[in-house]
Amino acid sequence: MDGYASVLISIAIWKACGYFLGKFAPEGVAA
Repeated sequence: MDGYASVLISIAIWKACGYFLGKFAPEGVAA
C-alpha cells in the first residue's frame, strides 16, 4: 500500500508540474 501511495504522490507531483509549466511556459509543454 505504501508503494501504491508513493506512485500516486509521484503522479500528483508530475501533474502539478505539468500544470504550472503549461500555465507559465506553454512552449515548454508542446514537446
